[in-house]
Amino acid sequence: MKFKITNTDKRFGAFPHFKYCITPHRNRSEFFEFREWLWQTYGPSKELREWIDDLNKHSYAFYGPVTHHNQHWCWNNDTYNRRIFLCSDQELALLKLRFE
Repeated sequence: MKFKITNTDKRFGAFPHFKYCITPHRNRSEFFEFREWLWQTYGPSKELREWIDDLNKHSYAFYGPVTHHNQHWCWNNDTYNRRIFLCSDQELALLKLRFE
C-alpha cells in the first residue's frame, strides 16, 4: 500500500498536536483500511475538527465529558482530503511496519 508521509506545520490544522500527516495515494478504501487498523490498534478517535473542538472545550466543565479524545491519532475526511494524523514517531513506525 502506498501513502505519503508529511511532517505537519502551521499549514495543517492538526499542528502542533500531531506530528505526521498520512495521505493514501490510490483510493478511499485504503484510507478506510488505515482508519480501521488505527481504531483497532489505538482505540476510537474522531475527525480532526471535532478533536480540536473537544480539546478547546476540555477545560470547561459545562460542556460535559469528552469522549474518544484519542491522543495517538485522528483523521480528516472531506471533499478535498482524506488524511490520517499521527501524534509521534511511535505511531508512524507501527503504521509503517504494518503497511509498507
